[in-house]
Order: sequence, then structure tokens, then C-alpha cells
Amino acid sequence: MNNTKAYVMGKLVALIIALWNTTAMAHRAPPVPPAVKASIRMVMEFEGYVAYPEQDRLGNTIGYGTTLVRARKHGWKGGTCSRWLAKRILQKCLMEEYAYVYSRIPTFWEMRTAAQAALLSMSYNTRALIGPKLVRYLGEGDWEKAYHEIVLGHNPRRKYGLVRRRFAEGRVFANAYGVMVLATPTSLRAFRSIKHKHRT
Repeated sequence: MNNTKAYVMGKLVALIIALWNTTAMAHRAPPVPPAVKASIRMVMEFEGYVAYPEQDRLGNTIGYGTTLVRARKHGWKGGTCSRWLAKRILQKCLMEEYAYVYSRIPTFWEMRTAAQAALLSMSYNTRALIGPKLVRYLGEGDWEKAYHEIVLGHNPRRKYGLVRRRFAEGRVFANAYGVMVLATPTSLRAFRSIKHKHRT
């Protein structure tokens, strides 16, 4: 896809997001992309639900791992956050991630829905995961290298839960393209061993 087409498609996606976030269309929002719907289920499972603000590695979050800044932007007024509102906020956040990931990966719209959903889940967790190597592999259509970058190209520090999440997202991505998956490591030590084996 040439640069002009990528630019036009990017503008179109941005317009769709803007329309979706407004109430000016007779109170009816445009359809939610299938990848966003799929990623909502993934993120809800990964993040879990909390009704009140809690401290995590990104600061205070609420609902399904939403930062308080984003939650307020999308309708949270303080106090408790119901499951209904938390899911609504999450959906709006993932629509934003849809636009962001598309801006990073011009061929994103051509990818299979499950692969898109995995990338949206990663971007919602932290946009830094949509790094230059992953973007390059996806642009080249090298699904195996992209899969390995998803599961091995991050730094879990002391959080084994992040390893499990990346491997779960990676499995969804890999299954979309028939890529052979690695067994989910049972500890951080096992993860580092796998990472060393596949990076040397």
C-alpha cells in the first residue's frame, strides 16, 4: 500500500473514531469493529474488574484496568464504577487503540480479526509493545517473527502474569495465521530460558 493510500485510510479511521465518540448522530454510534469486540473480551479476562480505584504498575486504575485519566475522559464521574460503565469505557479506549495501532501499522486493516484483537489488547496494556520490530515484521507479513516478538520481545521484570498475558495474546495471533506456538513458560526463569534460546 503506497503512502497516499495509507494516509487516506488513516484519516478515514480517525474520522470513524471521532464519529463513534460523539452523541450527535441521533444517539446512535457507528458499528464497533469486530476486532474491538473481540479485544474487549480478551482485556476483560486479563484485567479483571474493580469498582473502585486501585494502585497498579501504571498508577491508579479502575474498571477493567483503565487509568483514571482515561476513565474520566470517557464518562466516569468518580466514586464507584459499575460493570456496565467499565465495559463502556473499555470499549471507547479500545476504539482509540484501534486508531493508534492503525497509525503504526498501515496494513492493520488487512489483517485477520483475531490478530487485530491481540494487538489491540497489547496496545491497551501499553502502547510501547507495538514497537519498531513488531511493526516491521507485520508490515513484511512475517507472522512467525511477529509472533516471537509478541511473546519474547517484552520485559516482564518481576511480573509472571505479564508473561502469561503475552503468551495468551501471542497464541490468538499465531492461530490466526497457522503459526506454531511455544509452550507457555511456568515461571519467569523458564521464560528467560526460552527467550535466550530463541534470541541467540
